Amino acid sequence: METLRRLADGVWSSDDWQQQDERMPREIIDKLATLGLYDMGRNDLDNYAFTHDVDRRESTVRIRTEESEIQGFIKLLLHHGGKVEVLSRHNWNDDGTAKTTAGE
Repeated sequence: METLRRLADGVWSSDDWQQQDERMPREIIDKLATLGLYDMGRNDLDNYAFTHDVDRRESTVRIRTEESEIQGFIKLLLHHGGKVEVLSRHNWNDDGTAKTTAGE
């Protein structure tokens, strides 16, 4: 994930959001190919430029972000054989239990 973050931050500047051309630079395409990530697109890679935290404990990887667009993270996890569970931190605690509101 750190490689993808560096790729997203390093090659793409924030100015590229203004451009109409949605194609990725050859440098990024080549790097994704060396990683075997042929199905990653521009929007998937953009996920790694946004603020996110990754925590790995044994076989569990937790990714925390305020973004609702998380397809790039899911593609990477699935590419590596991951079992994916997505929870909204607005409704779920870190341990997977539902949050309750006061008075329930």
